[in-house]
Order: sequence, then structure tokens, then C-alpha cells
Amino acid sequence: MGHNCSDYSFDFNGNAGGESTATSNSNHTNILAATISRGDGLNASDNGDRFNATSWNTGDLAAAESGGDYMEFTISSAQGFQLKPYDITINFQRSGTGVRKLALKSSADNYTAVIDGEKSIADDTSTTAVTFLVNANTASASVTFRIYGYEAESTGGSGGFEG
Repeated sequence: MGHNCSDYSFDFNGNAGGESTATSNSNHTNILAATISRGDGLNASDNGDRFNATSWNTGDLAAAESGGDYMEFTISSAQGFQLKPYDITINFQRSGTGVRKLALKSSADNYTAVIDGEKSIADDTSTTAVTFLVNANTASASVTFRIYGYEAESTGGSGGFEG
């Protein structure tokens, strides 16, 4: 049985922003709680009501991949069920010198293909809603997604998920 990724959510309200991980707070009955974390190229950075980081790559996607500049979460189904994600929507906010591009990849193909193209982030500090159409071809019991951030204007610039 497949479920849209909208059947669960993370709510970062009340977070300091620099927590090492955060757990989903709303999960469909047949989807287990998910945990979001940072790749080893990012540094946790406080910024209220976000899951935030600095040290985003100033280069392109390939540089972000080799530098470990991503946030990841794994979605797993309850025993006897399978996932077939349709879409993932995030709210991303950056500092004035933060990330300007995002790309989504998954463990389904060992993080090879970019899912639904690269997404641009507004060059300001407002929150940008970004939707990736996953439209998985096959169902699985578990899948890990990585959201890579790059083209930061400065490695000291911050960016993270809000909401």
C-alpha cells in the first residue's frame, strides 16, 4: 500500500535550530516516525523554529555531494506495508548569504538521479516553499531522501527547514 509523503510532517516550531536531529511529529498510521539529520559537511547552527545549518557549499551540486552538504531523512513503512512517495514539500529559509539551490536524491537509486530537477531559492531571507514531485515508480519498505544545498553566497551563510 503506498502513501504520499504528505502523510507525515516535521514541525520545527520551538526548536533552537541547532539540534543534531529532529523527529517527525505527524505520521500516518502505517508510516513510522522519521528522523532528519545533517550530512557531515554541514555545521548545526541555532536559528529559532528551524532545523538549520551553515557551511553550505558555494559550488555546484557535485561539490555539495562530495562535501556532504545535505540534510537527510528516512521514511519507513510499518510491517506489511510499502511506500510509494508522490511528493515532498519543504519550507526553506536562508540568511542573506545562504543557499540558492536545492536538489533531491534518494537511496532508491543510490543517490544517482536528481528528482524533479534543481530548485532555486529566492535570493532573500523570506521562506521559500519547494515541492519535489517524487512520483516513485516502485514501492519499497524504506527510502532515504537527501536534500542537497549549494550555490551559497558564503559558507558562513545559513539555511534550513522551517515549519
